[in-house]
Amino acid sequence: MTFIPLWVLEGLRCHHWDYFISLGWFLPAIVATALVTGDSKSYHKRLDNILDSRIEIGDFYAISCHFPLAVQEFYDIRGEKDKGLAGAIADMFQCLFDMILAKHDFQPLFTAYRDYACKVVAQWHI
Repeated sequence: MTFIPLWVLEGLRCHHWDYFISLGWFLPAIVATALVTGDSKSYHKRLDNILDSRIEIGDFYAISCHFPLAVQEFYDIRGEKDKGLAGAIADMFQCLFDMILAKHDFQPLFTAYRDYACKVVAQWHI
């Protein structure tokens, strides 16, 4: 769970994912910095400037595991008594990442696939 930032967990648990959660926030350097502070609101404002373009191919592999896990474990959906819907949403994201990683041209076209995954996540929560 070391690659799930605390403010992302807070957003999934308490705010029902009502604000944008960037895949870039799962970068190891960002997570390490976040562990130093407990002020999630000010961090959220500063992190709006973190570009998904900072995600490198190695980071993408890690994010593909940790992002669906964060959704599965911590997404609190209003009105849902069990985690079935959160699990289905996590599975959807895992399938997205699995599909991308299985592409024969993933490495040479990494930038396009990364941008696609980021757009899917950005548009999904709206």
